[in-house]
Amino acid sequence: MNELGKTVISGKLRIVTPVHIGGAQEKHMQKGLDYLTQDGKVYFLDEKRLINHFKIEKYSTFLSQGKLDQLCSNINLRDYSYKIVNNISGEIGSDIKTNIKNALSNKPIIPGSSLKGGLRSVFYNYIVQNNPPKMEVDVFGKISEDIFRFLIVNDVQFNETSYINTKTYNLQGYENQLKGGWKHELKGKTNSQFKSSGFTFPHEVISMDDVGDFKIIINKTALDLASRASKVKTNQFFEEIFKGKEEDILRILQTYMSAYLLKELDFFTKYEADQSNIIVDELNRLIRLNEQAPLVRLGLGSGYHAMTGDTHNGTHEINGIGNRNRGLFNGQDSSKSRKLAFKGSGENLQFYPMGFIQIMTDEYYENHYKATFLKRNEELANAEKYQLEKEKIESLKLADEIVFKQKIELQKLEVEKLALEEAKKPKMTDYVTLTKAQSVDAVVVGQNGLMLKFMPFVTGFDDQVFEIRYPAGMPNDTIIMVTCQSTKSKSLIFSGSPKLK
Repeated sequence: MNELGKTVISGKLRIVTPVHIGGAQEKHMQKGLDYLTQDGKVYFLDEKRLINHFKIEKYSTFLSQGKLDQLCSNINLRDYSYKIVNNISGEIGSDIKTNIKNALSNKPIIPGSSLKGGLRSVFYNYIVQNNPPKMEVDVFGKISEDIFRFLIVNDVQFNETSYINTKTYNLQGYENQLKGGWKHELKGKTNSQFKSSGFTFPHEVISMDDVGDFKIIINKTALDLASRASKVKTNQFFEEIFKGKEEDILRILQTYMSAYLLKELDFFTKYEADQSNIIVDELNRLIRLNEQAPLVRLGLGSGYHAMTGDTHNGTHEINGIGNRNRGLFNGQDSSKSRKLAFKGSGENLQFYPMGFIQIMTDEYYENHYKATFLKRNEELANAEKYQLEKEKIESLKLADEIVFKQKIELQKLEVEKLALEEAKKPKMTDYVTLTKAQSVDAVVVGQNGLMLKFMPFVTGFDDQVFEIRYPAGMPNDTIIMVTCQSTKSKSLIFSGSPKLK
């Protein structure tokens, strides 16, 4: 759309593959602090509820010792969480990277600066396509002269986030003997087989197929004034971008992405590994989507080629290894790794090259995607309602299980208490069993100087009073145990010191 002295491109941005724009480091979620995992689910903890339940002193003590999981082992985590996520495939690491959000609405956003950066890479590629690659400052000018200041991009807000794990696809081998693989440890340990554990990093991402409103404004009037004053330099390619029509700019984006995706397709076809066929299928899907409306790549996982304008060599192949273990093609940089999002397992395993968005004009959105998006939202709402009902039922079931376990525990304690009390009760010993010395029960009936007076629970002697040396004495009616043995003269001998039963 052309306004007076401006080119305005507006419409919808569609999230085609998981998009993550990193938030502040201190806002990342830490395991054992912000969330706990249990039975494959991630519970984002509600600190206020936990403090109210455990009280601040106990909560703080366990938190400082890194033992929050122990503190919460006997509670229903559902009741103390503000969010529960149960669909993160693979191993959940020690932290979850958060996506940047609007400070007021708390909705996820793609900052205008990130989208502008993605566009800048594409336009850089277009401008230098027939010239040797140059430094960006040589192409766009110094900060005070940078032609991109005449291109304004707004922040794009979306509706929701989800959580997904990531894995690094990394080439292994040497120079011309390179082949695809999966990285499983920080240093080395790349092999051909995919595993959902080891060197995985979960991220909060803007949900796939979500849409947000965008607007790109090119201030042609201000650019003309700056050009006349020689404050910016332009050429044919600048003119086509900064003074071209909306459809011309979209065509440039589409052409760039078509070539980029074909290079990525060649990369995964040439350097194949376990599951790379799934990635190839996904790239073919992206190629088809780009033919309908242009794709742009940005954010985490967009990779070296997308960030540099993809002007090197016209290929994403590698035939050498340079400094810092970086891939080279004919002596120029070329990336040898790719960060991929994954979900599911087995036959349902799916991979997504990260960071792809689709630029849809309002007309395209209305005619080709709006109905799908509304249906998607309805299905998500129904799925969320179903999930909430399911979680409610599971929560009630778990609460019943906890109550039942507590009841069983109380019953067990009661049985133990009764058994202890029963054990403390005096037991009668048959006289005939005392041919060898053994402990018998007795009851204290008094004190005679240094001698403790007692009556033993022994058949035939339970009404007789005996004495044993015990200067400290004991209260009357105390049940004790004393060592006793019968004699041939049918009497009893007591020895040792009495003990409390």
